[in-house]
Amino acid sequence: MTNEYRLSVLAPRERVKFDPRNRNHMLDFARFVKYNCWKDGCSYFLEDPYTDIPSMIRAKIADYTLSKLVEKV
Repeated sequence: MTNEYRLSVLAPRERVKFDPRNRNHMLDFARFVKYNCWKDGCSYFLEDPYTDIPSMIRAKIADYTLSKLVEKV
């Protein structure tokens, strides 16, 4: 086993802000909802005022969806 392999396996996943407009983020969360676990560990920051990442993501998806509907009213 090379050092490069060990570092890539043990390195923590880069964290980003969840974006409901990003298809990959949505698919990642859909996979979490279906299987109740993250595919390769959670890669999203927990933002204020939320206390857990799944609730934060659900709220962001709801806000995004509602904002798209409000534009049509």
